Amino acid sequence: MLKAAQTTGAWIITAGIDAGVVRHVATALDEAGISARMRSKVVTIGIAPWGLLKRHEKLIGKDIVVSYDPHSFSSKSKYATLNDRHSYFLLVDNGTNGRYGADIILRKRFEEFIARKQTIGLGTRHVPVVCVVLEGGTCTIRAILQYLANQPPVPVIVCDGSGRASDLIAFARQHVQENGNLPREIRVQLLTLIASVFRYSTTPAEQILEEILCCAKHPDSFRLSGNKKQDVDHAILSAILKGQNLSAADQLALTLVWNRVDIARSDIFLANQNWNPHLLYNAMMEALALDRVDFVKLLLENGVSMKKFLTINRLEQLYNMEQDSILPLINDSTSIIDGRITLPKIGVVIERLMGNAYRCSYTSRKFKNKYEKCRKKALISRIPSFRSLCATYSKTRKMAGVMFYFDFT
Repeated sequence: MLKAAQTTGAWIITAGIDAGVVRHVATALDEAGISARMRSKVVTIGIAPWGLLKRHEKLIGKDIVVSYDPHSFSSKSKYATLNDRHSYFLLVDNGTNGRYGADIILRKRFEEFIARKQTIGLGTRHVPVVCVVLEGGTCTIRAILQYLANQPPVPVIVCDGSGRASDLIAFARQHVQENGNLPREIRVQLLTLIASVFRYSTTPAEQILEEILCCAKHPDSFRLSGNKKQDVDHAILSAILKGQNLSAADQLALTLVWNRVDIARSDIFLANQNWNPHLLYNAMMEALALDRVDFVKLLLENGVSMKKFLTINRLEQLYNMEQDSILPLINDSTSIIDGRITLPKIGVVIERLMGNAYRCSYTSRKFKNKYEKCRKKALISRIPSFRSLCATYSKTRKMAGVMFYFDFT
C-alpha cells in the first residue's frame, strides 16, 4: 500500500486511531526506511470519532500547538488515542462518548466528494477510490456493503490472512458459487466461524453471514491471497481497471500514473488493438513528462510514430517543462511568448551549454523561418537530431537510448 501511495501520490484514509490496522500502516511508514521528505509526500488522513479520544478537550483551540503524547495516558480505558504517523486528522463529533462509528457518515461523504473530482492527468477522469480491507469487525462489513452499493461501486480488496472480517469475506469469496450461494457444508462452517470470531449467537450470526455473502458475490469485490506473491499496488490497480468501467484511454492513463508498464502491456494493449493515434499521443506526452522510459518504449512498439508526434508545439512543451533550469540561462525576456520559451532561444541555450562548439538546428535561419510560418503544424522529425536532443537536454540518458534505438531500427 505504501508503494502505491509513493508511486501515485494517493491518499491513505484510515480511522486515525492508534490500534489494529492503523498501527500497522504507521509501522509500515517507520520500517520502510524512506526519508522525511519522501514521507511528507505520502498523505495519510485519519478520520476519527471525537468522543472516542482520550483527553480530546486538549485538542480544542485555533492556531495552537498541543502536546499530545499517547504514552502518557492510561491504557486501561474504553477510550483511544490518535496515531501520530498521520498528516492530517478530521475529528467527528456526533455527541457520543467512548463509542466507535461517529466517523462513518462523514468519511463516506468525504470519499464520495474526492471520487467526483476530475484532476487526473490531462483529461477529465475521476479520481479513483479503492477500499482495502485488513481485519475489521462487523462495522467494517457494513462499510464494505456501502462501498459496493455506491454508483459506481467502489472496488473492495479483501486481504486474506489479515484476520476477522477480512478472512471471513475472503473465505466466502473463495467458495461462492455462480448462483451466488454457498455449498451447504461451507455455509455451516462459515456460520460457526462468525459465531466464534464475533461471539454471536445463531440469529445475529446468520444476519452477518448474509451481509458477508452480499460482499463476497459482488463483482467489484476482490480477494488478495496472503499466499500469493502479488503486490498490493498491483491488486489495487487491477481492481480499479476491472471495477470502474473505464475506457481503454483512461486505463492506459492510470497504468502510466501508477508506473505499471507490465499491466499496460499484458492487459490493455493486448485487449485493444485499434487505437486512435491522438490517444496514444496524449499518453506519450504524459510518459515523457513523467520520464517513464518503459512506457515510451511500449508506445513506440505499439505504433506511435515520432515523426507524427513531435510537432513544434509538442517539443516546445517538453522543453518548457524544464523552465526552472532554462530561465537562468536566458537574458532576453522577448524569447518568452505566451509564458513559453521559444525553440530558437532554447537552441541558443543548448549552444551555450555545449561551449559554442555545436551548431543547433533550432538557431538556423531555415528553422526560424519555418518556426514563424507554421509553429503549430511543422513536423519536428524533418529537422535532424531533435529526438535525441529532447531526451539528452532533459538529462534522461535512458530515454535518449530508447529514441536512438527506434531511430535506427
